Amino acid sequence: MKSMSTILVGVDGSAVAGDAFREACTLAGTFGSTLHLAWAIPGSETFELAAAEARGRLDGLLTDATQRGVTVSEALHIRSGNPVDTLLSVSSDVGADVVVLGAGEKTTLDRVILGSVAEEVTRRSPTPVWLVRPGQAHDEFRTLLCAVDPSASAQEALAGAIFLARTFVAKLLVLTVTSGDDDALERARLDASTRSFDLHGIEHEFLVRRGKPSIEILEAAYATGCDILLMGTEGREGLTGWLRRNTVEKVLRDLPCSVVTFRA
Repeated sequence: MKSMSTILVGVDGSAVAGDAFREACTLAGTFGSTLHLAWAIPGSETFELAAAEARGRLDGLLTDATQRGVTVSEALHIRSGNPVDTLLSVSSDVGADVVVLGAGEKTTLDRVILGSVAEEVTRRSPTPVWLVRPGQAHDEFRTLLCAVDPSASAQEALAGAIFLARTFVAKLLVLTVTSGDDDALERARLDASTRSFDLHGIEHEFLVRRGKPSIEILEAAYATGCDILLMGTEGREGLTGWLRRNTVEKVLRDLPCSVVTFRA
């Protein structure tokens, strides 16, 4: 993520999509981005009637965005078909820098059920995917947590985290999880692995935790109260490559805050 000039938001009239839209407006207002709104209509519905309803709701979002001082593309992407395919297609067409989605629904235990669309887009999207926790759209971002390992996707996540932290003037926490017992050694390795990145002027801290990656990432997110958690979607095989898909999926099913995923 080297820029955020074009943001795609998936909307469908639901409350969680409204959360995604509001957080996307915060991003667009910060970066001076153009928002693109995508609405997928399943093929089983009568397209003309559903499209008319969608257009009416999108007009309301356009008005809302304008009042916030946010630029929205005049092209409203209302398409028939599978929502995942629609979002990926529109993302490619408009050259989106990030795809913003509502993540799912809260349960009675304040956990989040990750929606199938959000999960599949996260798996397949070549561009970063920004998932917004239901009911927690942000107006500002003060603390970012980036989970890293030696994988290429984790390095992409770290580059994106630095870009966002610098823009938001936010604190950046860089986390690694280890099975070893020498925190000083792991902290030194973490410091060495980030030397190629420009952290000058960014308030940052290195965190080392021991244990199962998915558990430790979630506990770190809750303990730090971070606004955003950034992760690579796939890690290298081996003892040092723990950011594998199953780790990411476990984190997403809890979704402690907004989560941004990156692919190499």
